Amino acid sequence: MKNMFIKNVLQNKKFYYLAYGSNLNLYHLSNMSEGARVVGTTKLNGYRLVFKGSADNYAYLTIEKCPESRVPLGIF
Repeated sequence: MKNMFIKNVLQNKKFYYLAYGSNLNLYHLSNMSEGARVVGTTKLNGYRLVFKGSADNYAYLTIEKCPESRVPLGIF
């Protein structure tokens, strides 16, 4: 669904995308948006990366507030 949203709704529009985790993978990102290019990097202060789970044993990465932490981000 996310890929469809980006390709259909945001196609031909300029926007910035902040990525963390597996979304930093350039090959993965190019499948979502053909015109994506690296603009830079930054860090999100006051947050940390956390793996969460669900009832069907599927793990996903998210962020949560943590005063002494930082999350590395890619800007596309």
